[in-house]
Amino acid sequence: MSRERFPKLLSESLSREIERVFEDFFPTFSEEKGFYPHLDIAESENEIVIKADVPGMTQKDISIEIHNDQLIIRGEKKEEEEVKKKNIYISERRYGKFARRITLPDYVDPEKTKAKIKDGVLTITIPKKEEVKPKKISVQIE
Repeated sequence: MSRERFPKLLSESLSREIERVFEDFFPTFSEEKGFYPHLDIAESENEIVIKADVPGMTQKDISIEIHNDQLIIRGEKKEEEEVKKKNIYISERRYGKFARRITLPDYVDPEKTKAKIKDGVLTITIPKKEEVKPKKISVQIE
């Protein structure tokens, strides 16, 4: 291998590795451009909680599905009718369809998933399977 080719191969390899690591740590993506809810994902010893900002949306505007190890949140934020009839000078609010996918770990129990919307925040709670929850065992000292 020539000396000139080695740095290019190293750079390409490093680039692929960085992309792989990024995908491992940030497994969510949006299928649509434009509006998509921002997420917070947290884990406790009993469950995983996903919170999505969905201001102005109701349960009629959102669907949640789990396929294999993927949680899929879909929805549509519709533009207000009144706004279409007015002259708009600045429009920073986003509208449209969205889909967010989150790869779930194998230790959750998707059958017991719960979701609710309150104050513009969608909260999805997915409990962990019983066999993976940490157990506290007291040991007697003699």
